[in-house]
Amino acid sequence: MKRPAHKHGLRTQIIFRNTTMAQIRLRPYQVDLVDDALANLNRHGSTLLQLPTGGGKTVIFTSIGQKYLQQGLQVLVLVHRKELLSQAAAKFQAITGVATGAIKAGIKEQPAALVQVASVQSLARRSCPWLKPQLIITDECHHSNAATYRKIYDRFPDAHHLGVSATPRRQDGQGLGDVFSSMIRGPQIRQLQSEGFLAPYRLFGAEQTISTKGVKKQCGDYSIKQLSKAAVTIMGDIVTTWEKYAGGKQTVGFCVDVQHSQAVTQLFQDAGVTAAHLDGKTPEVERDRILQDFEQGRITYLSNCGIISEGFDVPGIEAVQIMRPTASVALYLQQIGRALRPAPGKDHAIVLDHTENWLQHGLPCDSREWSLNGTEPQQDRFLQRNDATGLIEEYEPPAVDLSAQIEEISPGLKLRQEFVEAVQDAIAIQEGRGYKPGWVWFQVREMLPTLEETRWLAKRLGYHWRWALHKQAELRELAQALV
Repeated sequence: MKRPAHKHGLRTQIIFRNTTMAQIRLRPYQVDLVDDALANLNRHGSTLLQLPTGGGKTVIFTSIGQKYLQQGLQVLVLVHRKELLSQAAAKFQAITGVATGAIKAGIKEQPAALVQVASVQSLARRSCPWLKPQLIITDECHHSNAATYRKIYDRFPDAHHLGVSATPRRQDGQGLGDVFSSMIRGPQIRQLQSEGFLAPYRLFGAEQTISTKGVKKQCGDYSIKQLSKAAVTIMGDIVTTWEKYAGGKQTVGFCVDVQHSQAVTQLFQDAGVTAAHLDGKTPEVERDRILQDFEQGRITYLSNCGIISEGFDVPGIEAVQIMRPTASVALYLQQIGRALRPAPGKDHAIVLDHTENWLQHGLPCDSREWSLNGTEPQQDRFLQRNDATGLIEEYEPPAVDLSAQIEEISPGLKLRQEFVEAVQDAIAIQEGRGYKPGWVWFQVREMLPTLEETRWLAKRLGYHWRWALHKQAELRELAQALV
């Protein structure tokens, strides 16, 4: 669904002229992102803006939308959940003072409104002939490759498209280059923390973790059905672990499925903690009441399944408890991001992980180079759980002489020039044909790379260093089979 610039976007460029309208006070980096986005929209017709959770995406896309409104152009905002719809509509109304309509079941349409905030599900089923947006803003645009979004986009071929997301890649790890023509990257989490715009955090690993050994993957992530069975193993440690590291703090718990979340809620209630559960089938009135009670501190622990990982902005959240293993770095970061908004009295957030997500995906503040093809090289850092404190910490592994173990496979530990050249040739083919990075290994493994060479290859392909150890074990088995 790639939209080339000559087919995607308005036929002529928009000259943005300032008119009388409320001015938004933006942070310096937000000003730069707004300017870059407007330039990209005029140049390419579509652009994806990446910014970590808590960086102010709603304020930024409202500021961009305001530039279109100043020219009398209609703006359409697409959201996939009720909470996001209310948030976007309120922000546009408050900042611009322009009447805002909503397209959602149970809400009367306002065709004359220049700003329309629409539920994707509702708009995909309605014709709305009066809707003629010149700018379409897609919130949480990592969902934008779905058929419902495509259906809407195809109805407005001349509109500019702005997508915003903290984690711009699909659940299966693929990028969004078939939806957007350009990309703008905002500052990293670590920079926003250093400038006081995001809270620092302390990441604790639970003693007992949910094992994903043998759990199959579906659509790029672990099978929920199999995870549900695996999650039973830690149920006895959930409350005691929370009390040890985050007791009394306002916490959001992320669970595997509805049954798991309900069971976790019951555990906390039995322990005398004010706790509640939310899922996609929670009645709207009850959901609103629970969220309001949580925001106002009447609920201490909010357990959920698939509701709060995106667009839930409560700066007072002091901790998150993760009980849902995921192969998706996007989901991992979205969950942790709920606790990183600064708030009075919160000197740091607490991340309590009952999984090994941290081992698979790295630290939340790692540098990640998001791109339209979905890849972001992972930093080669070594992490471990401090058994005394529970903290996840970086460490420098001691030098270990493994030459004796791999001498029979490949003598010497130096990087061979012919191996480097073979890898480069294989990567060129892999990238050109769209193969997965793991394909490269099978093209060079017959060269019997050393551990040092395999670790270099792991870093070159964006894999964790443990991948190299696993591949070296495969080589030993291969060598024995050839004897």
